[in-house]
Amino acid sequence: MRFIIHVDGAKQNRNMSRKTRPAVGHRKTWMVWILALSLIPACRGARDVPTVQVKDGKPTLVLPRRIKEFLEDYFEDCRLPGQQDMTGEWASYRNDVPYAAWGDFNGDGRLDLALILIGAERWRLAELHQTADGLFKEVDIEGSLPGHEDFTRYNKVQNYRVFVVPAGERLIIDGNPVEGSEHKYDSVAFFSIKPSDSGMHCRWNPETGFHSTQRFNNFVD
Repeated sequence: MRFIIHVDGAKQNRNMSRKTRPAVGHRKTWMVWILALSLIPACRGARDVPTVQVKDGKPTLVLPRRIKEFLEDYFEDCRLPGQQDMTGEWASYRNDVPYAAWGDFNGDGRLDLALILIGAERWRLAELHQTADGLFKEVDIEGSLPGHEDFTRYNKVQNYRVFVVPAGERLIIDGNPVEGSEHKYDSVAFFSIKPSDSGMHCRWNPETGFHSTQRFNNFVD
């Protein structure tokens, strides 16, 4: 969130008499307070957005505390991938993570998440929509996978990645934009890393409460 204040000091001073000009010290104090207040929501918002930290050449996702606690409570049998999981196809990622993406998937102006989580028996593909109280609700995205839960049980997690297609933009596969893939909200794409043209594009419809899913290449049942 940016706040821009335009002040034409020279013109203002020319149009003011000496008696009506505010004291310089007071004017500076007033400007400092405006700047400080305008930064409060920006700083609060920054703390609520996931970030990626790179250590020893490996990226790690850092989640805000409230999101991390929600995942630990809601997905008790799963965990967020860490540096120890950056093997196989994931080892090529240096500045970003292949297992997390975020945006506004349902057009309500709140941060939503798409995550790959690792469990003991299978990994999970989860999409979480933030609610008005700052919590999250899970929406079904695994149902769009070929074979559903079996897909996450028998396929190696490091062979896949999740990413966001920004609102109004097309899904790009191998450098080629897909005709008609634009959506009015951010949308979730889940694709294999090699080959990079095999996967699905999921666009949320708030009216129906379901995804509209398009599959590509051999990503079929």
